[in-house]
Amino acid sequence: MKKIELLAPAGDEEALKAAIMAGANAVYMGGSRFGARAFAGNFEDDKLIDAVDYAHQMGVKIYITANTIIKDEEIGDFLNYIDFLYEIGVDAVILQDLGMIDIISKRIPDLELHASTQMTASTAQDVLFLKELGVSRVVLSRELSYDEISAIKAETKVEVEAFVHGALCVSYSGKCLFSSMNGMRSGNRGMCAQPCREPYKATVENKPLLDKEYVFSTKDLNTLDILEDLIDAGIDSLKIEGRMKRSEYVFAVTSAYRQAIDNVIMKHEPSISSLDMNYSAVELDKVFNRDFTKGYIGQDKGSKIMNHKFQKYVGKPVAKVIEYDRKSKRLMLELLDTLTKGDGLNTGEFVGRILKKDTIVKSADKGEIVAIDSIKKFEPGFIVYKTFDKIFMDDISSRMSRVKKIPIKAFVEIRNNKYPTLILNDYKGNTGEYKLEEYTTTALNKPTTRESIIDQIQKMGDTPFFVDSIEVSVDENIFIPIKTLNLLRREAVSLLIESQSNSSKRVVESKSEFNPAKINHSKKSKKELKWSVLIHKQEQFEAAIKFNVDRVYVHGYKLYRLLSKKYPNKNIYYALPPVIKQSDISIIDKMLKSNSNIKVLHSSLGYIELQIFENVVLDYPLNLLNSFSHNLMHKKSCETTITPEMIFSIGGSLDYIDDMQMVEMPVYLYPKLMITEYCPHKNDAGVCKYKKCMLEHTQITSKQSEEYVLKKSINCKTILYPSKPKHININAVNNFIDKGFSKFRVELLNESYDETINILESYL
Repeated sequence: MKKIELLAPAGDEEALKAAIMAGANAVYMGGSRFGARAFAGNFEDDKLIDAVDYAHQMGVKIYITANTIIKDEEIGDFLNYIDFLYEIGVDAVILQDLGMIDIISKRIPDLELHASTQMTASTAQDVLFLKELGVSRVVLSRELSYDEISAIKAETKVEVEAFVHGALCVSYSGKCLFSSMNGMRSGNRGMCAQPCREPYKATVENKPLLDKEYVFSTKDLNTLDILEDLIDAGIDSLKIEGRMKRSEYVFAVTSAYRQAIDNVIMKHEPSISSLDMNYSAVELDKVFNRDFTKGYIGQDKGSKIMNHKFQKYVGKPVAKVIEYDRKSKRLMLELLDTLTKGDGLNTGEFVGRILKKDTIVKSADKGEIVAIDSIKKFEPGFIVYKTFDKIFMDDISSRMSRVKKIPIKAFVEIRNNKYPTLILNDYKGNTGEYKLEEYTTTALNKPTTRESIIDQIQKMGDTPFFVDSIEVSVDENIFIPIKTLNLLRREAVSLLIESQSNSSKRVVESKSEFNPAKINHSKKSKKELKWSVLIHKQEQFEAAIKFNVDRVYVHGYKLYRLLSKKYPNKNIYYALPPVIKQSDISIIDKMLKSNSNIKVLHSSLGYIELQIFENVVLDYPLNLLNSFSHNLMHKKSCETTITPEMIFSIGGSLDYIDDMQMVEMPVYLYPKLMITEYCPHKNDAGVCKYKKCMLEHTQITSKQSEEYVLKKSINCKTILYPSKPKHININAVNNFIDKGFSKFRVELLNESYDETINILESYL
């Protein structure tokens, strides 16, 4: 059976140690910059060096997240950071930025690159494109089922990684602008504010759709029960989410999956033993979760993925309030589960005393009536939840305190009138050899015994080692002081640690400062300007063609077919769905085969190099932020689109763009805030509540009265749009013209014919 990697998260040193102690084969973490979890603890450079050395010493790999999109002005610092990661010996870097992957794969060809889930790799074609770009492993979209993953693995033979536990994004990762467009905190820059976890009101034709307010809040993923299916699907690395979680969480979850993986392995190879520190799926309820789902990977569907009741951990029901005594400030409780002194409750308090019939006890069981001290009043019938399980957490702390040590073998040579020598080897080729430049002498009285030498050498104390094999070559009737043996041991251990640390250090062969020349794009005359319009309705098209627009992008295949037949001389492009996953391929292929020489607007990695299109414009969900990402696509004969984040959120410049004629800028649009498999109209079985799709008639309203609309995409995917457009005025457009831009786009949503005319008149 092939080796299955268990990949655990670490946001700080304690979590790293917890992950390794719990049996992770690899750990992923972020440095102080360029990672997709900017608010995790993360590791400063000196701590990263220590972390890599420690993990490698323990036989564990380290992957560093640098999975954000990079601005032109950051590229030099970013590449220096990647050089640093390579030189300290990290095992792989996880990336999102297409341009940076291209540069790094050529700059440091032997650095292993992993494509982040932020790249939305959802088809075999996506994976193969990334492989050609220089990626050795792809973190697949969480929306894929294990059947889809199996098909991708079989077709590509590329290493694949999949999330198996932890928080889920409701949107496809890397295809979410919700936080960026609403609060200037970009998920593509590691700063997501999680607006999807906020309360919203959902209505259909002004009637309430859901009786709960957390419309977009997902449950947490838990695949322990289907882990064997995931392994059988060919997944190479099973990934736990949680770089912002506490070390206790990391330990409990990692050890549970270590046990589950080992159980699968032992079915095939009974001689393999497992770590004795497992936690069951039931016990994982006691650490942070928002209730559990098997997720799309486990073929859960519809509302079964979601938790509309709450968006954070509320714990497990532990008691029901009988009454509150104001005088004694005590809550009388009927226990629904065991309650222990030190437990944390959703009342905001920890359990101090537990009184059972006026007797103080340390714990009480289900069904018993007890009183606890509380300064807060709660009405009878109120359900108290346990948010911190003292016994469980104490058990975790106890297990985490165990010391994991590395087996080494020792060879000691002590000969009369020779230098005493100790060689330590860690079975990986790392060696610490120390020779004391002081001759061993003949014993005058009591000679040093073989046993006493072994005893002193094996005293590894607080080092990370234990001696599991020792060979001693010693003359009879010699004397060596204990302090000399101790010195031998300490120095050899130090040299072994140094050898281990140096074993993964490297040097960038072609290291050079990143300092390309900026390109000065001359100002274009207005005669050279080209405008395009994206439409959702026929009346919008009929309004658009009254203007001198260069092209029209059509959302919806039926509308595209109608308009391309009716207006064969117009420059019409089909806007492919913004996300295409493995199970959508057959539908898309059927569409494309029935249209020869089709022109498309799309944002799928797997379609970039297909030779079936007459012309290709890559859309903004590809998140092309810097010049080198655009230039890479231009070399592949694709035009590109500026991300709205550059215009309306995070800023940036394109100082090194090769051809501005290949770049289009949206100046009026409804940004796709989320693209999701979830449809609020579907039940637990994934079946729609309505006979006819009602997404067009659905409205989402925030607590701040901001309104959003939904549109249907392929295979009932849902796209969330703002109800109001983002736009810049003609003066701002002229500023971009001065910088060399010459192609601009207007994206319409629900505008009428007259509204379309008015909008286009303001620009053209």
